[in-house]
Amino acid sequence: DLNHAFVDTNPSCGNILSAVGHAALEMGLVAASDPETRITIRNTNTGSLMEAVLQTPGGVWSYLGDARIDGVAGTAAPVLMNFLDVVGSKTGTMFPTGQRSEDINGLTVSLIDVAVPMIWFRAAELGLTGNEDQATLNAPDLLARMEAARLIASERMGLGDARGKVVPKMGIASPPRHGGHITSRYFVPQECHPTHAVTGSINVAVAATQPGTVVAEASTAQPLSSQPFVLEHPKGQIDVTLSYRDGDPAKGEDAGPVFDRAGIIRTAKKIMAGEIYVPAQLLDPA
Repeated sequence: DLNHAFVDTNPSCGNILSAVGHAALEMGLVAASDPETRITIRNTNTGSLMEAVLQTPGGVWSYLGDARIDGVAGTAAPVLMNFLDVVGSKTGTMFPTGQRSEDINGLTVSLIDVAVPMIWFRAAELGLTGNEDQATLNAPDLLARMEAARLIASERMGLGDARGKVVPKMGIASPPRHGGHITSRYFVPQECHPTHAVTGSINVAVAATQPGTVVAEASTAQPLSSQPFVLEHPKGQIDVTLSYRDGDPAKGEDAGPVFDRAGIIRTAKKIMAGEIYVPAQLLDPA
């Protein structure tokens, strides 16, 4: 928080994670392969694993490329981010309350923990279409109503008092308008995101395939199936590749489809490099 002496290490950030692979190559922590390099990353904030797939032909990496993301200027090197064990990122289960939808303050919501814990609202119940501009969605009375529900949701999900914290995040789901599977508006959570977060994209994509959620109600995606999922946001769309597998009852899993991973293309650009010199006695007081 730039306005307060506070750092919240609870959530993850998919956009920042997209730069970890190139940073590992730059620092010599990982050797580049040919034609691509796969780097497994553990997010210590959530304890989850993800895989970054970088294009490194001839064992050489570059920040130049033709990959484009809606809402981001220019093009850059593509990075495929495969999110692995993201179910129950903070709570240990996809549906922490055991319900796929429930009532909070007269609103029907879904509390889902995939990549990041979230509370999902129906746009219509908030008097919205889901296609409003950012300023409209940042209206103080609307944010206050959503925040009141978020605080209750946090307690129900076992996350404790969420005042001053960024998780759980909030989302508003509505039907797609431009050929995608759903329209999603993501909150960070004290204001509406201008486009959409990566971890939030994973959450909405999985939630859309889970029957009984308010997200699935608004979605045109096939339930519980591996598929390319298209999320619509104000600046365009985000494509998420979902992967399900048959559950193994011997491992305590349901016999039906079990969510396995989600892949999303990001980009990485080198902006600056620098060095900070810290006195040795500060690092080793002894």
